[in-house]
Amino acid sequence: MFHLSDRREREQCPQDNQPLTENDIYPDNYTRREILQLRVHCPNSKSGCPTLVELANVDRHLTECEYQIVPCPNRCSMRTMKREIADHCQSSCLRRLVNCSLCNEQFQLNQQKSHLTTCPLVALTCESCQTVTPRQEMQHHLAEECPRTVVPCTFHEVGCKERMVRADLPIHLQENTQNHMKLLVASYKNVSGFMSDLGRAVGALTSPLASPSLNRQGSSTSCASEMQRQWSCSSMQEGACATAAPHHRSVSVPSVPVEGARGTSELEQRLQMDFSKWDLGKKSASPEKVIKDICEKHVRLEQRSREHAIQIQNQRTQIKELKEALRRATQAPHEMLGRYCNGTFVWRFHNFAAEIREMTDNNAKVVHSPSFYTSPFGYKLCLRANLYVRDGECYLALFIHMRRGENDDILEWPFSGRFIVSLIDQSDNSLRHNFTEVMLTKPGLEAFERPRDDRNIKGWGFQQFMQLSRVRSHYLRRDTVIIKCVVQVGNGYREEAIPAGR
Repeated sequence: MFHLSDRREREQCPQDNQPLTENDIYPDNYTRREILQLRVHCPNSKSGCPTLVELANVDRHLTECEYQIVPCPNRCSMRTMKREIADHCQSSCLRRLVNCSLCNEQFQLNQQKSHLTTCPLVALTCESCQTVTPRQEMQHHLAEECPRTVVPCTFHEVGCKERMVRADLPIHLQENTQNHMKLLVASYKNVSGFMSDLGRAVGALTSPLASPSLNRQGSSTSCASEMQRQWSCSSMQEGACATAAPHHRSVSVPSVPVEGARGTSELEQRLQMDFSKWDLGKKSASPEKVIKDICEKHVRLEQRSREHAIQIQNQRTQIKELKEALRRATQAPHEMLGRYCNGTFVWRFHNFAAEIREMTDNNAKVVHSPSFYTSPFGYKLCLRANLYVRDGECYLALFIHMRRGENDDILEWPFSGRFIVSLIDQSDNSLRHNFTEVMLTKPGLEAFERPRDDRNIKGWGFQQFMQLSRVRSHYLRRDTVIIKCVVQVGNGYREEAIPAGR
């Protein structure tokens, strides 16, 4: 190899001084592939990675290398080796999840101060009485227990307007017992009067002599207005009597804890029922019932949706497990077939079109077959296919590679034998024309030495096994090419053997 500038200066080959033209110079893809198959140290070797990897696979190795520097998955500012990322996330990451020692709630470590400002179990000190109370109980403490909180009198609903701290409330109740009793009596009288007026109004509405004409509307409206006026003019309220709004269609009865309250509720229901019949005529389904039915149906649908989601998730998990089991099950027969094929191996090269496209885009792309053995305890080999371009013509290249096996220590090296490689004609014709080439091993070749790595870098075979166009037209079917290789161990090198390319 030499630079184009050298050719322009000398116009002849630097090796044999033969004249050169532009047509005599082409990229050496074979050398490129050989270089990319060289094993080099991982770029992270200074960090401790001991792996030796093919140059073409360095990028893929870096995605799996335990010594690769990666950012923290919690998005903190730290970057560390992949092998240490788990320990970092558990012990030193500022964004790792921790549990509150009080409420057991999870939060990021850098948000601990923020959590303590809202944690319901953090102890707070009451500003009034200096009592230490958890945050979630502070409101109850202030409303029901704190002796320094200002509260109204127990009888404020019947007219007592005094307010004092809770600690002074018992003294106030003891000193004002007579006043509180007077307020209760006045409140009872007002309630009794209201009950009497309400009874008369109900009697007037339910009387069979009552006219269903406009007089009934006037009398019921006046009765309801009068009752509201009397209730709002009780002695418990301050100021003048509030004016009742005209034309009320229902009577609102306050809840008062005295005798007859149950009867009051029944009278109110009857009164509202009569007014509803008077206003609406024929009664239809209530909106409350419709809303209740809708809510119940929504709950049922949501429950079914969750059940279906759980079933789908379970089925996805089962499908994933079945796919993994199927992958292992399909991989095992291939390994068994390769081990017990006794040197006769059939490689079904699937997805041929896609692989060729990828080889066209990337000259370093090669495809290796599954491994096979010359015998159950014999040599381990594999086939390699790649694309070779010469003078604008594309060829399918095939090579044999020795692989490291379990029984290499009991075998004779270098390997010596004969390879019969055939491209199988898949046509439906009764007369099929398979294409066959024979290769014999040669002494002194690195390709047949005992493998020190998983696979020998150098292989032995044909760069121009067959034109790619011919492969497509005669030997490709259902996007699959079938290659058969027969290995015969012990047939040594002969002078008349067909020379094989490298």
